[in-house]
Amino acid sequence: MKNFCPNCGKAAKKLFKGFCEECFLRFNEVLSIPKEIVIETCKHCVRIKFKGKMFSQSQELIEELLESLTKVKQFHKPQLSFNISPNDDGTSIAEISVSGLIDGVELKTSKETLLKPHLFTCDDCMKLSSNYYEAIMQIRFDKTFSEAKQNALMKDINKFLKALQESDQLSGIVKQGKVPGGIDLHIGSKRAGKIVSEKIARMFKSKVFPTYTLVGLNKKGKRYYRSTFLVRIG
Repeated sequence: MKNFCPNCGKAAKKLFKGFCEECFLRFNEVLSIPKEIVIETCKHCVRIKFKGKMFSQSQELIEELLESLTKVKQFHKPQLSFNISPNDDGTSIAEISVSGLIDGVELKTSKETLLKPHLFTCDDCMKLSSNYYEAIMQIRFDKTFSEAKQNALMKDINKFLKALQESDQLSGIVKQGKVPGGIDLHIGSKRAGKIVSEKIARMFKSKVFPTYTLVGLNKKGKRYYRSTFLVRIG
């Protein structure tokens, strides 16, 4: 027995709420997504702003963003899938597909949206560009610590800081300079300064000697301290 759509009169293998697939989708918006989505992207660190926070770019993050803006109606246990195709102008086309059951009948449909980056400077990069720092690492050597060892140590410090930047963008060296007996490193993040200082101290079986200097008040009126982490190594 053939099924006929009461709207267009076409024969259909499957009817959705009494209509063929084409007419059903015409009268029912089961999948909706904005035609354009602006992706807030820092032009320096290339991270994306999502739900008020900055995250490293990834396929998973873009899909989570798309899912948060996608609305699905009438499906029973819908399954979403995404396909993202970059354009030459920096934009991308995202195809969002949904599949599932509507009144026990299987249906799959999709829509496209344009992803447009909006470049700005995030707070962390703005701080780093203005020489903002929360900590000073003071590395002090004895006379037997050669120039080659110092260069190798700096490679280790940069490696440790780069790894921390995945979760804390301020984990970078804002300024560095040689001083009598060692080097001073201005670090954007207090947390990063503490972690890396402790790593260096363990490497050379030394200790970290922290001190704290009051530098002012933050936006909430609380005292703001800058940390100094001294490590003496041989």
